[in-house]
Amino acid sequence: MQQLGYVAIIAEDLGVITTDVNELRKAIGAPGMVVLLFAWGSGASNTHIPHNHYENSVCYPGVLSSFKYNQLALSGKCGMQQSSS
Repeated sequence: MQQLGYVAIIAEDLGVITTDVNELRKAIGAPGMVVLLFAWGSGASNTHIPHNHYENSVCYPGVLSSFKYNQLALSGKCGMQQSSS
C-alpha cells in the first residue's frame, strides 16, 4: 500500500458514529467536528455542547442545512417559536 504522507482532512463525523468510526478517526489523526447548532435539546452528554467538545475537534456554528432549519424554526413548522425579545 502506498503512503499518502500528510493530508489535511477533517472527518465529517455527523450522524450515527460507532466506536470503530471514532477509532479510525483517531488512528489516522484526523480531527472530528462538532456543531453548535446541534448542542441543545438532547441531554447533557451531547458531544456538541461546548463543555463536551473533545480534543482534536473543529467547532462549526452550523452546517449547510442551517439556513433551511432557521427558516423552518421561524415559520413555526418545526415546533419552535420566535422569541418576542
